[in-house]
Amino acid sequence: MTTLRAGGDLAPPPARTGSLPAIAGAVYVAAWLGGLAVHFSSPAVDAPASEIGRHFRAYGTAALVQSLLVHGVAGLALGVVAWAVSRRASYWGQPATGNVLKATGWAAAVASLVQMALGVILAGAAVRISDGTANRLFDAVNQLDGVKMLLLAVMVACGVALARARILPRWLGIEGAVLLLALVVAGVGYAALSPALGAAAELALVLLLVWVGAAGVAARSPRST
Repeated sequence: MTTLRAGGDLAPPPARTGSLPAIAGAVYVAAWLGGLAVHFSSPAVDAPASEIGRHFRAYGTAALVQSLLVHGVAGLALGVVAWAVSRRASYWGQPATGNVLKATGWAAAVASLVQMALGVILAGAAVRISDGTANRLFDAVNQLDGVKMLLLAVMVACGVALARARILPRWLGIEGAVLLLALVVAGVGYAALSPALGAAAELALVLLLVWVGAAGVAARSPRST
């Protein structure tokens, strides 16, 4: 069936993505909730090396499972959602915005997978490495988290633009605007290892779980109103 794009030009229907985007959004949320359930506490971003080493020697297995979930599984799911939203944006006449959203979403997913690798090394080798090495690995994971949050902020900004164009639900644009601010503050905090600014990460995470889950559902539904 042929449809009309913005501007009135005819366009073929997009290839079907089925339920994949919605499933990916649900997997993203579930992976984060599961990871937090397994290992809720973590040292502060500016914790001393002795505390970091002691923590990961005591909770290494839980921290390893958490890293696999919140960085590995969630990172892959994020990439799928970004891809699906980008396809939706391109179909409805916003290919540039969609491409930026996909590029930053995939870059964030890659950063997340690198975090997973570092987290697995830290958790798995904590009993054999020095506190100083554990501290450097922990700092690298946190600073990558800051970079990832800034990438996610660009992705969400694109989502806000798509919501204004009614390609995503309008409420997701409002929620995304608040999320964008929280991601920037938290991202700068983590990149600079500043606990004061990094505290915004808790709000950013809650809003991000809502945003990614809802974007996954929206990516497979008719155009938003």
